[in-house]
Parts: sequence; structure tokens; C-alpha cells
Amino acid sequence: MNYTHSIPRTIPETVTLAGFCRAAAGAYEDEVGLKHNRADAIAADYYDIVGEPDTAPGTAGKEAALNQARHLEFKASEQRREAVEAGRKFNERAIDSLKAHLGRRWNPLWVGAGFTRGSLELPRDPLTLLLELREYLRHRPEHQIASIRLTAEEADLLSAAILQAVYLESKARAARAVARRARDAAFIKLRARLVGLRAELLQLLTPDDSAWRKFGFARPSDRRSPKPISEVSVRAGVEAGEVIVEWPPAVGAENYRVMRQVEDIDPEPVEVGIFTDRLVIFRALPAAKSVIISVSSRNQAGEVRAATARLIRADAGSSNPSGPG
Repeated sequence: MNYTHSIPRTIPETVTLAGFCRAAAGAYEDEVGLKHNRADAIAADYYDIVGEPDTAPGTAGKEAALNQARHLEFKASEQRREAVEAGRKFNERAIDSLKAHLGRRWNPLWVGAGFTRGSLELPRDPLTLLLELREYLRHRPEHQIASIRLTAEEADLLSAAILQAVYLESKARAARAVARRARDAAFIKLRARLVGLRAELLQLLTPDDSAWRKFGFARPSDRRSPKPISEVSVRAGVEAGEVIVEWPPAVGAENYRVMRQVEDIDPEPVEVGIFTDRLVIFRALPAAKSVIISVSSRNQAGEVRAATARLIRADAGSSNPSGPG
């Protein structure tokens, strides 16, 4: 396990740490002397977000409730899209059929069927035109064709389906927003619990006590991993095949690992070495080949992700389009 000096700010990492703390508190709370953040208190906040196992339906955690609300919103959106598409297809059928009665191109006769904008182009939202066609077909029953469901009744059903689908989607979206707020509140409460637990442990444990790690925390005496390098500068040197690499210092770094990958030559990055200096010069690199340089900061606590830069040509006089990866 990677022990942490601080409480995570993301939900998955916080939930993982909380599960570890809950189990550790259950086993060691009396030994350590916990009073305010005991196992039952941690468990209550933990299960509030993840759900308690082996319980009846309806006691799912806030995260599961949010996922369910998201699923229902997705289904409602799909139903609305299907209802809208059905309405558009009705309108298409109406245009094709009514051309025999009103003309193949728009003219003032089409206004009575709802085409008031001087065009037979279908609107993106079919509802208004559906309602207009419903009224038109009610007053022109001879233009209805039951075999292709071109009737006033069908237009009425389709328009009602769109209105219902829009309502249900809006309701599902509101339910998802409520579930999101509940989940976020549960997360804030859980994270506050872990902050309180760590603060209590600071009063009960010495900085080098191994009990810190039982709760998933790094000991205060443990060194922190270094900060990542912000950028890497790569430029061509004076001589052919010479490349100069530089980078700014990274907080907490004791040294730096440098990797190199030459286009069409190195199938994978190749380690150049571990350096304490922040300037490295490569020589005798193949001409006219792009090279990717990666530099990662290191100390006794660990190594963090590398910063990368690319030089398009590795021979003398090439341009320098390098930058942070």
C-alpha cells in the first residue's frame, strides 16, 4: 500500500483510505487510545457513501444512489430522443403525402398545415409542427392515411409522448442533481472524519510510530516524495549529434533519472543515468532523428512521473520545438 501524508481530495482515493482506517480502528482503537474517531464513527461515514454490505435494498450508499440516478437520467434521455425521432418521421411522412394535395414546393397552401416560414424544411424540434399537423388532419380527414399512420390521432399520440418524455427527462435530471448533492455531502463528511482521525492520531502517536501505517498514513517522520519536474528544455548543441538537456529543480528531489528514445532506433525509452546536475549533454546521436527526453525527480521516498520534451532533429543547427510533455 502507498501510505499518504495527507487526506486525498478525490472520492475513490478517499474511500479507499477510509476503508483502511475503518478496519485499523476496529483492531487498534483501544491500543492507540482513540476517543473521537473510533471504528463505529468512521464506519457510519464510510458506509453512508459506499453502502453497507448485506443489507436490504434501499440502504445503498450515496455513490450507488447517484449512479442509479445517472442511469435513470440516461434512460429518460434515450426515451426522449426516441419520441422526438418518431415525431420527425411522422412529419416527414406528412410532407411526402401532402405534396399530392398542396404542391411539391412550398406555397401559401402549406401555411394551413403548419409550414409558415416559406419552406418545407423540417424543424429540429418536431413538436410544434406535430400539433399543427394534428389540427390540419382533423379538419382535412380526407388527407389522412391510416395505413401509414398519418392521422390526427397518431399526431396526438406522438406529441403527447414527446411531452411526457421531456417531463420525465427533466424529472430524472433533477433527481440526479439531488443525488449528486447528497453524494458530495457524504464525501465531505467522510473526508472531514479522516482529517479528524489524523489530527487525533497526531496527539496520540509519536512521529515515528509504526501505528501510523496501520491506518494507511505515512509517518510524519517519513520523507515525502519529490515534486515532479515542471518542464524539460531540449536544444541542439554546437556539434553534430549533440543535444543539451536542462530542467529546473524539483522540490524535494535528491537526483533525477534521465531517459532517452531516438526515433526509429530505440523501440522503448533507454535509461541514460541518474544525475544530480540539472544539465546533461548527449553526443554522437544519429543525425536527422527526433529524440524524446524524459526526466523524473527522485529521493529516498520514491520517484514521480517524468516530464518529457522532443527535439525534432538531433544534429547541429536544428530548430528547437521542445517543451514540457
